[in-house]
Amino acid sequence: MARSDASTTSPRSGASANSVLPAGVILEDFDNDGHLDLMISHMGVRDQLQYFHNNGDGTFTRMTEQAGLKGIVGGLNLVQADYDNDGCIDVFVPRGAWLHDHGQFPTPCCATTATEPSPT
Repeated sequence: MARSDASTTSPRSGASANSVLPAGVILEDFDNDGHLDLMISHMGVRDQLQYFHNNGDGTFTRMTEQAGLKGIVGGLNLVQADYDNDGCIDVFVPRGAWLHDHGQFPTPCCATTATEPSPT
């Protein structure tokens, strides 16, 4: 891992530098600015879902809290689609199956990170 700080990271440094077990990854233009943003889930039940905004210059800015995703944890995978047909990309986070009968786990959740669909 080459370089990283608290707010921006380069593709060389790896956006998941703070987690041991990344699980799901989505590249999607969540804010309709023409650049693919990055969302990463982690296998750890208490590991924070992470969202990185693509700055368009080869770097990403961590925007997890600003996107309203703070507290969304765990996730074996991520699936993006417009689940509610509102024109914005939604994210489904399937969680818990890997624990089998070993205790409690968070239920699956959906998170919407886009604001408005781009005009066509």
